[in-house]
Amino acid sequence: MKKLHMVLGTVALAVSVMPTAVADFGVDADVKDYTINVIGTELPVSLGSLNYPYYAAERSMAGNCAIELSIDAAGAAESFEVLSCSHMVFEREVRDFARSLSFEPSAQGVHELQVTWE
Repeated sequence: MKKLHMVLGTVALAVSVMPTAVADFGVDADVKDYTINVIGTELPVSLGSLNYPYYAAERSMAGNCAIELSIDAAGAAESFEVLSCSHMVFEREVRDFARSLSFEPSAQGVHELQVTWE
């Protein structure tokens, strides 16, 4: 099982680049880092559009989804099915993610990915 780990630090980066501006706008000092994990037997070469949903981040929600993808000879996801998802907000995000993935052409076939937001 291969695992891809992303740390989203956009907010943390903004805090470190502009600490004065953040203090002026009253941003809470308790900035949280969010992580997205992608696990599967075959990982995409491009993560396409994988984001932490704003609604979930604002509420400190974690979630996960399992998707099954059918990969064509060119490495594109020709179809997908959401097998399970912990919350609708993550399901919308994983659907956008599945539509934007690309794999190595050798990945042709059916593969499952588990995406976890924490």
